[in-house]
Amino acid sequence: MFGNVAINGGGPALIQLPGTEVDMIGIGREISLFPNPARDVVTVHFSELQFGGVNNTSSKLEFGGTIRLRNELGQLLEERQLDGPAERLEWNVSHLRPGLYLMEVIEEGQAPQVLRFVKAE
Repeated sequence: MFGNVAINGGGPALIQLPGTEVDMIGIGREISLFPNPARDVVTVHFSELQFGGVNNTSSKLEFGGTIRLRNELGQLLEERQLDGPAERLEWNVSHLRPGLYLMEVIEEGQAPQVLRFVKAE
C-alpha cells in the first residue's frame, strides 16, 4: 500500500510518503481563566498569538469569536459574541451554584479551547 516507508531509531516514527509534504507550524494562542476557584467574577485572558514559535505583538482576540459557559454536563448556560478586539473578558458568575463549569472559547480560524473552573460558595 505504501512505498518508501522508513522507520528510524527508537524515537518517534518518521514516515515518508513520496510526493507528500506537510508543514507542522504551531499556530495558536494561550487562553487562561482566573481566579480558579471563583466566587463572583472570572476573567478570561487572551495571550499573544503564536506563529510557528514567533510571538505576534498583539495579545488581543482580533478576529471575533464566541465564548460559551457550560455546566459540568456540557449544557449551555450562557453565550457571548466577541465582535471586536479583546485582551480579556470578565464574566459574572456570582449567580451560579457551586460546582464545576466549562468556558468554551471559539475563535475564528482556531481550534476551540475549553477551560474548566470551579465556582466556590
